[in-house]
Amino acid sequence: MGTNPPETLTRVRFGGIVTRLSTDILALDHVEVAKALRYIWSHFADRTLSVEQVASQTTLTSRGLRKAFQRTLHRTIHQEIMRVRMEKVTELLKDTRLSVAGIAARTGFASDNNLFVAFRRYHRVSPGDFRKHLKS
Repeated sequence: MGTNPPETLTRVRFGGIVTRLSTDILALDHVEVAKALRYIWSHFADRTLSVEQVASQTTLTSRGLRKAFQRTLHRTIHQEIMRVRMEKVTELLKDTRLSVAGIAARTGFASDNNLFVAFRRYHRVSPGDFRKHLKS
């Protein structure tokens, strides 16, 4: 009934997994931390994004949200903002030809130099070297 498999295999390079906000289900016991995460994920590109702004989207004070974040995720709110930004920067370096300045503008960094310094600290390689390594 079925057909025979092809005689030659076609190998496809794995490009990674992309989590989309629309399909991501956040399974956290702490509702306010989940609200904060969703806000961060939606507003990471805002250069003025702050802990106070994130907290204002919850019923907690800034201090209360900081404590809940640390207890629930074992990282700070600022670390989460940077993690999300770096995830997006990495995605744009992989999937676009945007300049570092263009990527910085789309991911909440004040300048391409700020992005360069943060990326190097986070990944231990420059954005340019990261992109070159992808091509090889």
